Amino acid sequence: MKTFKMPKAPIYLLVFLIACNTKQSISSSKEKLTHLWDNHYTLHTESGETMNNINVIYDYELVVSNDSATFLLDGIQAAFKDKCYISETKDTLTGYFAYDIDGYETSHNQISPLFKVFKSDNHYYIISEIIAPTYSNKIWRLKTSSPPDTTTTQKNQ
Repeated sequence: MKTFKMPKAPIYLLVFLIACNTKQSISSSKEKLTHLWDNHYTLHTESGETMNNINVIYDYELVVSNDSATFLLDGIQAAFKDKCYISETKDTLTGYFAYDIDGYETSHNQISPLFKVFKSDNHYYIISEIIAPTYSNKIWRLKTSSPPDTTTTQKNQ
């Protein structure tokens, strides 16, 4: 009795076509949704500690454009510049680590979100384990470049 073996190439082609179609539909929906979030967000925090007679501060920036974001930290003995994938659900923008831009290896988890941003009362807020890890569920108010806002300094306490 002869056995018939299905060639593998059509199966691979089918999987490839499904993956491309899914990626295209996700990208299209992201482009429509994330333009609402396009902005330059900043946050300045103070830990309340001093190091060599210098106040320990951390400046965070989040730049959202089209379907990705750049999340940056500049502080005393801490810095990163990460590219992030973003998604939107209802009123929240969620960012996931994609890769490090500045070449320094970070230990950011690619599965858990790096940040979640939401809008309330015409202000934007962020929740992130990276901002003061001991207060990982704290909500921080962001400064935005559009419309102009005043700089806010917040304590990690």
